[in-house]
Amino acid sequence: MIRERLKRALLAGLHARALRRPAGALARDAVFVCPHPDDETLGCGGTIVQKRRAGARCTIVYLTDGAKNGTFPPAELAARRKAEALAAAAVLGVAAGAVLFLDYPDGALARHEPDAVRRVAEMLATVPFDEAYVPYARDPHADHAAAARIALAALRRIGRPAETFEYPVWLWYRWPFVPMRRTTPGGRVLDVALGALAAWRLRGFGAAVDVRDALDVKRAALDQHVSQMRAGKAGDAARLLWQAGDGEWLALFFHELELYRRSRAC
Repeated sequence: MIRERLKRALLAGLHARALRRPAGALARDAVFVCPHPDDETLGCGGTIVQKRRAGARCTIVYLTDGAKNGTFPPAELAARRKAEALAAAAVLGVAAGAVLFLDYPDGALARHEPDAVRRVAEMLATVPFDEAYVPYARDPHADHAAAARIALAALRRIGRPAETFEYPVWLWYRWPFVPMRRTTPGGRVLDVALGALAAWRLRGFGAAVDVRDALDVKRAALDQHVSQMRAGKAGDAARLLWQAGDGEWLALFFHELELYRRSRAC
């Protein structure tokens, strides 16, 4: 199939060009800013595992409550996702005391940017880090793009030098990495155009962490996000992660490398 061949070629090219982070860098303390519970595992799970194995201190900051994507009532879902995030962090090797929640409303993070910048800056001033991992600034998901703006603005506010890396999540949700989502001729043209833009942007992800020996732990961490991985009751399987892109989207997070775009906050 043409799409499969193109997908394999693009992934091979991205992996071949990316510079693996040296072993010494894995020991550097890091903070991981995430729009929702599960983004820590999807975008950076293997990196967190490798860093913890190297002795680095890791802090995870969740900006929203994750209460929008699920079939439970919002308050119940928010509580579930917080518990799931703590369980996933524990699997990755991060203690509960290093997991922070800001609880902004899922899907509306952009409306709270000024306050979020202030609060994230206050948090960053109190945690140890030499590196910051933040969402990709042009991610198609509005909460992810807002989280990137918030994190980078907070880093600038505290004026603390840190190597910053952006991680892609929904940027992968484009043809040819996943099947076409539109059936009309015009829609297919749009899918191809958006896919070409995504492939071009992914070329900027030139840093990588080898996570081959951390993939089993990463899978176990993702399994902790029960509300996103398994239906709560019969017929509730419409928003599960493994269904996106006929399962091909989720598989993209379990290759041998986690890719990052180097960014400058200051």
